[in-house]
Amino acid sequence: MSLRVNNLKCEYLTNPLGIDEPKPGFSWQMIATDTNDRGQIQTAWQIQVASTTGLLNTGKPDIWNSGKIISAGCNNIIYNGTALRSDKKYYWRVKVWDKHNLPSDWSDIAYWRTGLLLPADWKGKWIKDSKPLPGADSMLYGNIPAPLFRKQFPVHKKIKAAVLYVGGLGYFEAYINGKRVTNAMLEPGQTDYSKRIFYSTYDVASVLEQKDNCIGIMCGNGWYNSLPLRMWGRLDLRKALTTGQPAFIVQLNIEFEDGSMASVFSDDSWAVADGPVIRNNVYLGEYYDNRRAIPGWNTTFFNDSAWRTAIVTLPPAERLQSQLQPPVIIKDTLTPISFHRSGDKQIVDFGRNFGGVIRLKVKTTEGRIIRIRYGELLYPDGSLNVMTSTAGQIKKQGIGGPGAPDTAYQQDVFITAGAGIEVFQPRFTYHGFRYAEISGCSTTLGKENIEGLVMHADVPDAGSFTCSDTLINAIQQVCRNTFLSNLFGVQSDCPHREKFGYGGDILATCEALINNFDMSRFYGKTVVDFADAARPDGGLTETAPFVGIADQGLGKHNAGPIEWGTVHPELLYRLYQYYGNKGLVEAQYPIAQKWLSFLKEQAKDHIIDKTIGDHESIDKKDLSVSGTSFYYYNVNLLAYMAGVLGKKEDVAEYHLLAQKIKNAFKERFVDTTSGKVGFATQATQSYALYFKLLPRTLANKALEVLEQEIKVRHKGHIATGMFGTKFITEMLSRYNKADLAYEVVAKSGFPGWEHMLGNGATTIWEHWQFSDDTFSHNHPMFGVVSEWFFRHLAGIRPADDAVGFNKIIIHPKLAKLTFARADYISVLGKVSSDWKIRNGQFYLNVTIPVNAKADLFIPVRSIRDITESGRRLSEVKGITMIKAGGDVVQLKIGSGRYYFVAALQ
Repeated sequence: MSLRVNNLKCEYLTNPLGIDEPKPGFSWQMIATDTNDRGQIQTAWQIQVASTTGLLNTGKPDIWNSGKIISAGCNNIIYNGTALRSDKKYYWRVKVWDKHNLPSDWSDIAYWRTGLLLPADWKGKWIKDSKPLPGADSMLYGNIPAPLFRKQFPVHKKIKAAVLYVGGLGYFEAYINGKRVTNAMLEPGQTDYSKRIFYSTYDVASVLEQKDNCIGIMCGNGWYNSLPLRMWGRLDLRKALTTGQPAFIVQLNIEFEDGSMASVFSDDSWAVADGPVIRNNVYLGEYYDNRRAIPGWNTTFFNDSAWRTAIVTLPPAERLQSQLQPPVIIKDTLTPISFHRSGDKQIVDFGRNFGGVIRLKVKTTEGRIIRIRYGELLYPDGSLNVMTSTAGQIKKQGIGGPGAPDTAYQQDVFITAGAGIEVFQPRFTYHGFRYAEISGCSTTLGKENIEGLVMHADVPDAGSFTCSDTLINAIQQVCRNTFLSNLFGVQSDCPHREKFGYGGDILATCEALINNFDMSRFYGKTVVDFADAARPDGGLTETAPFVGIADQGLGKHNAGPIEWGTVHPELLYRLYQYYGNKGLVEAQYPIAQKWLSFLKEQAKDHIIDKTIGDHESIDKKDLSVSGTSFYYYNVNLLAYMAGVLGKKEDVAEYHLLAQKIKNAFKERFVDTTSGKVGFATQATQSYALYFKLLPRTLANKALEVLEQEIKVRHKGHIATGMFGTKFITEMLSRYNKADLAYEVVAKSGFPGWEHMLGNGATTIWEHWQFSDDTFSHNHPMFGVVSEWFFRHLAGIRPADDAVGFNKIIIHPKLAKLTFARADYISVLGKVSSDWKIRNGQFYLNVTIPVNAKADLFIPVRSIRDITESGRRLSEVKGITMIKAGGDVVQLKIGSGRYYFVAALQ
């Protein structure tokens, strides 16, 4: 046995519940049992699936036995057994064979549980409160209590398994016998409710009892019952989104020890009453009246005879889909770092900007109205500044529409009952803030009274980075803070003012997030969000779910600008490159094809002029260069995906189109004498280099222009926007100018990251310039620099043609650092690059996982200057020299751990 199989996953999840894919994909990792055994690969695999662990342990799988399959594949292996049943737990294990055809032991047993695979499997009905919503827009801003629903039922036999399925239009909290069934918040995630609705799956066997039981559901508005806020004075989300009265569907399936089954489900026999949450909105916050709390409402000890009955309703979409993206949870708790008074208000500083809510504990008299407002900044006099986090820039009377507040700031309200210590924690909203302002509280607050609850999608950590420059490390931490603050069902632009899934922001930062977190499931959902929002003519939208914004978009059906729509094919490519998700490419290829056909119709002589371009650029934006560059990129993305799917005719067609666009770009924008592109800004030069729109001779000239733009016109500062920032650092590093890229990133003063941090930023700003009244202070897009830390300072990146990170490039750029270290947990296992310089020697420790190979670049001129584990490379098996020259030696290595030392010239 030379390989050990571990980390089994079904649909990229460990032991998941609610898998509603009829043929799920399996993945696993391997480690060599002998740490000196390098270059190990899998040559074959075998999967067994059974209905019980006993059948697996005795070698009698009754669901699927693949037999020995000759293949190196260990990622997204598609189930090919008997048809799966709904609401059934399946157990599986894997055996592999190594490069010597030696078998491993069987892996530990993993499992998955199917969801409800067919519409007919749902016995439950959609139900809602029988009390209708008010008709007038202005009345929707008043007190409309969140309804409480309950259903009592007996259990008379011993329980073997029990699974609760809950789908929601709006948010919900689910309880059984007074206990919440999950730690997840804001369930379920936002979708286009006219296309698909999520349900969540919970194992509840441990909370059911062999006697009377009670299911309780509290409904929040979420995105389904949005307020008619006129964002920017014009965009009414209630009209742009599919909206209505909150509703839910429930099904509890119980399996008893004697083999019998029972179900409890939602119908018009459920009781409903008004709850203590009297207002709730994703922007304006939550009002909770503790005097209206109903003790025991979700237990069997409660008498609901005075409650009204629920009514059955129809959902806006027939498709119920299991929510498999990471749920939002409370991930951290922040203790305030300071308190001070501003007039009669108390200001709490949590030390950093974040997305989440507060938990407040008070003891006071009945009926006291405690207001909590939130902001990212303070004014010089110490009072709260709410202006950078105000919803939709609604900041004066009449802008927000009938009933809307004059200033749409984030606020929660707690009305006390006057009974002992009372605890308030909002349920159906979240905010973006560093500071909280509390008014109406009769006592002076201390650290024991209030804490910040950091919330975000529970994406697993995938990457870590550190280096010898404390500023770079600080920027990396601020980037991570920002990314996590904006993962709430969608990757948002900001966690307060808009909360929308903008395609351009995701496009710019997706690799940065992938380097830091496992985004396989989250971005899979994002792709489908944009597919759901696709326009009838094939155009893709600026946001998904689509909220009605189409700034500088193309076509006649509210498609977004080209860069924002590019997020769909871009994520398909990245999910294939990093995670090997070919199934999503197959499913979504028709959407991407229609998008490209749409772009062809919009282009004039292969040029696209209309777009937003390099958003938040310091330099003037060259819209035509941006639009045409991204048009060329889309064609190449489609050509690559067509190749993956074996569509040779499409490949040929797209390659021909790409060449025509490239020729048109050169003719329209490129000065072949000077190498200037378009306006000859940092962005235009970087665009042309990044998208490979120039031949090598012109590329070198274009690079010279780029250097002059940085060094002379901008005196070493960056001047790009959300896309150019990604491209400029990447291109400088690719063209052996990493020292200059480092100088740009570490440059002090405006504009730059040091300027942000020097002005107190704990998350990345939307705008290079400090803003105290308009621009968000928690915006991911300039956090794209985190990608550069991994790819070039530490030097870990997938090859362009990698499938599930199986081809790796290790190419650290020393810049002016003395060490850098990064780990990345790929789908194959850990990849690491750890280098340092000491006494003129370059030390590099590298880890490559089983089933992967790497091209390794060491910054010396000759192979004679390198040793590995104390030996000359000529004495080490499994290391192949590709080439030497230009102050770098390129080697090819297989899996394993390596310890290189090289003498620097």
